[in-house]
Amino acid sequence: MKWVLFCLFLCGTAEATTCIATDEDFFLWNQKYQSLIDVKSRMSDGDYVVEVIAPSSLDDREFENVVLIFGNSESPFLFVPLQTYDEDGKKVTWYTVAGEMVRNQTLEFSYGEGCGISVSVPVIFN
Repeated sequence: MKWVLFCLFLCGTAEATTCIATDEDFFLWNQKYQSLIDVKSRMSDGDYVVEVIAPSSLDDREFENVVLIFGNSESPFLFVPLQTYDEDGKKVTWYTVAGEMVRNQTLEFSYGEGCGISVSVPVIFN
């Protein structure tokens, strides 16, 4: 009987947290932080080179990752995490895409663990 009570006690001490970001949260984060992220594209031998420089932190939340989204962010047809490196206190990444593959592309930046900040930046091809 003691073991049953002990097991019930262990099972009953679970802790959970839920974080739900609203469309308004995403809108406000984009308004506040989008200008801090520099995304440049240039044509090179028929391909586009996209270079990205982002802050290492936003509001004391450390950079977590960046993903490249092809298509609509709610139902992308390609979702690719990008490798970053540190340069002069910033996060830097780049990628190349063939000219004929230029489509709706968005970069999604995450800052902070758990309930962090998410910033979307569209890629504009010149």
